[in-house]
Amino acid sequence: MIATDSLANLAGAPLHTLDLCRGFKRAGHDISYFTLRKGMVSEMLEGEGFTVCYLQDYRRLGDESFDLVYLYHATCEALLGLMFAERVPIVRGYIGRGSTLANPINGGFASAATYISEGVRELMIGLNRRNAEIPALIAPNVYDDEGVIRGEGVGEPPPSTPNLAVVSNHLIAELADRLEAASERGLCRFTHFGHPDSSVPITPGLLMAYDAVNTIGRTVLLAAALGKPVYLCDIHGVEGWLDRDNYAESQLHSFSGRLRTIEDWDLVEQQLLDTSQWPAAADLRSLRGLIEQDHALSRRVEQLEAFSRPSSKRLLRRYRLQMATWRCSTRS
Repeated sequence: MIATDSLANLAGAPLHTLDLCRGFKRAGHDISYFTLRKGMVSEMLEGEGFTVCYLQDYRRLGDESFDLVYLYHATCEALLGLMFAERVPIVRGYIGRGSTLANPINGGFASAATYISEGVRELMIGLNRRNAEIPALIAPNVYDDEGVIRGEGVGEPPPSTPNLAVVSNHLIAELADRLEAASERGLCRFTHFGHPDSSVPITPGLLMAYDAVNTIGRTVLLAAALGKPVYLCDIHGVEGWLDRDNYAESQLHSFSGRLRTIEDWDLVEQQLLDTSQWPAAADLRSLRGLIEQDHALSRRVEQLEAFSRPSSKRLLRRYRLQMATWRCSTRS
């Protein structure tokens, strides 16, 4: 079973776990899903034949014989930890930072953990030292590589008037204003996809219509896998064009814009509109290979299988031993 707090919107955590459900199903696993809040993504899962359980189904979940519970968010860890701890291995996934939902709880229910980046791992261990004592895996974000034609969009930058896709649920007013003004002057075209007015699934076919993509997070991966230039810009910061030189360091921050912040909006506008400053085709091909190696969904499923399947009983035995030791030390 996979669980996350919300499947209401087309946002990072729901879409990340939607990808995992699809990947595990293709690999032959029987997947159920638990969430506290239904919505657009839960409807997509149910439409694809997944069993989706909600809070009203909580009592009957105890009768299910899951081999592994893989969950995100403190709410799911508390609810499902109380039900399955010491019976079923529980793997806590950390895909965010800095919020009550993303942070660990002190119940000690998890027998292993995955982290979306080294930075998130460091932060979560600082919040709960017990996380340093359980088996862990760095499992970065993914893009669904099924149906992606490798490097289909690789090409030289357009000579003028670029057509940009801006994918963001937190569109920066300064960026929107500048692109709107540039569009009115005939210097570019752009389309915003995201909350609140244009929340749609981001697919390879959608991105292929654009010369470059302005975004952060998971959409970076799909765009780069297609061979599209990616400009990292959102509420967390502005890093500029993703290239071979900044790839590894930006990856440590989940391509979130946190690597550095360009505060000169004249420079941002120039970098976006002056296509001579865009990454060349050779750079795009190199990035495509790195992204495929590190972030393809099919590879991530294989990695998670290797982490959990052979060791699920070992994880549970180790967890029980740790809990027994903890209880003894607490009593003493």
